[in-house]
Amino acid sequence: MGKSMRGYRHLLRWGGAWALAAAALTAPLPIAHAEESLVQTLGVAAGQARLASMQGKTAPDFTLAFQDGSSGKLSDHRGRWVFLEFGETACPESEQVALSLSRISDQLHGLPFDFIQVYADPSWDDIVLGTGFPFEGIQARPSPEGLPSDYLIGFVPACYLIDPRGIVVWTGGGFSEEALRAMLKEQIGPRLNFPPDFATVDPYRAEQEKAFLLTAKEDYAAAEPLWRELLAQRPDDAMTLLPLAGVIYHGKPKEGRDFVDQQLAALGDADTPLRWQLLEAKAVWTVAGGAPDEAIPLYRQLLTPYPNSFRLRRSLLALTRSVDAYSDDDLVLMRHADWYDTDYFALAAAAYAFQAKGKSDAVTWLLQQHLPSKFQAALLALQGHPDQALTLYQQAEGDPAPDPATASRNTAYFEILDHLEIGDWAGTLPFADRHFAQTPQNAMGPVAHLLCALRLHDDAGKQAALATLAGFKTDRAAYLFGQQVQNGQAVVTSETVAPFAHDQHRLVGLLWAAGALEAQGKTADAVTAYTLALQSFVPYYSDFALIYLLRAGLPSAPPTPGS
Repeated sequence: MGKSMRGYRHLLRWGGAWALAAAALTAPLPIAHAEESLVQTLGVAAGQARLASMQGKTAPDFTLAFQDGSSGKLSDHRGRWVFLEFGETACPESEQVALSLSRISDQLHGLPFDFIQVYADPSWDDIVLGTGFPFEGIQARPSPEGLPSDYLIGFVPACYLIDPRGIVVWTGGGFSEEALRAMLKEQIGPRLNFPPDFATVDPYRAEQEKAFLLTAKEDYAAAEPLWRELLAQRPDDAMTLLPLAGVIYHGKPKEGRDFVDQQLAALGDADTPLRWQLLEAKAVWTVAGGAPDEAIPLYRQLLTPYPNSFRLRRSLLALTRSVDAYSDDDLVLMRHADWYDTDYFALAAAAYAFQAKGKSDAVTWLLQQHLPSKFQAALLALQGHPDQALTLYQQAEGDPAPDPATASRNTAYFEILDHLEIGDWAGTLPFADRHFAQTPQNAMGPVAHLLCALRLHDDAGKQAALATLAGFKTDRAAYLFGQQVQNGQAVVTSETVAPFAHDQHRLVGLLWAAGALEAQGKTADAVTAYTLALQSFVPYYSDFALIYLLRAGLPSAPPTPGS
């Protein structure tokens, strides 16, 4: 079941779902508040319970907003069967359900059956750019008046089958097409005289779902050949080509970028969704590869067909303007550009900008923005309430919480960040161990150990982490910088950080440098390192809550906003 988890999202955000930027920010976009109605983090278990509790009840009515500017009501579809899905284009599981239901809707054309997809995406351009297949059904967004609380469950996809009387007869999350067809055949088939072969899934689609599940489990070695076999059968299928590009990139970044370049060359100047989605992937990976200046023209090119995309505008803003120069409109744009990852990158981007502008109410302002529980937990930690933060975080994490002993490397990485940013130093350590054991080429594990040992006053742990980092073998510029600072071979200034300011490993490199300086008693220099980390914002690789919390614990650090 899809969750609003930044690690899962970052890993699987393929092609059109990955976005950073395009074209200049001109007039402010109208802010669409409707997506906030889909952001109520109850915890997974509570959300599942609320979803299941809808069965047997009349589906609460709400207004649907359509792309052409018109609107309608859910109740307008009384007398017909309705499959209602709440989702977002950047959630792979949500898009898999939408793809299955699009195929089913096409097959049931002429029967009283409607598939309605309600998106959390903040604009129609974001929806069009993120949809990687020909959609069959009704696409809608919530109207500004929002949604009834019954639909606020904290994750997507969330699906409801509604009978002609308006009664919810089935609910669920992510399911295979085979399972969806079996359910619909049982619930509706006898009443609507379904085709005899309705329950049979196209073999190509069945293999596509296998490849998707392997990718979701991060088994890229097994997924890649299966995606390649599928692409050979249907070379123009974006729902195969884009995941394949992502799988190649996550294992072999240069080969992934080359693959996308080859596909773009074959498409030429064709004005097709696939071309724009591939161009978006190239833009994102260009930034991740440490070449943001080369990516900016790509983003501007993307904005030509998608001028109202919040996420593209947000990303260009991140690359072309320093956080401390954000205007109030910029902060609103950052807040609304992506509901799914609010707790990750909009967190103290807004708080930092408020502080830089001399405002002391940043935390209060953020808490008023209908934010997910994990976000609020980080803010509680910033305000000096770690116990309350941990309790709220555990509620948001759901049941069961990830197990450090079996967590994947990506889950372990993002659990490290989550636990660090709420000040749960002891809870960070097992995930740091797990991550370093799985990816010894990534310094996040020992860096996290160092930071936690400093705050737990664990001298033995501090010395062990420093020894590991001193002997760390790497050719990554950000890591080498952290190591050089630790060895007294480099100092932290805006000039020395500039060469890797947009590198995806920047966060770990600067935390390494700051932790080493703390360990040496150079508090003022450590504050400088944290401050520079705040100033070099890169979407997907920044964690302002964490940096704020670490910096706030130092005696010479500026006060945290709202404290």
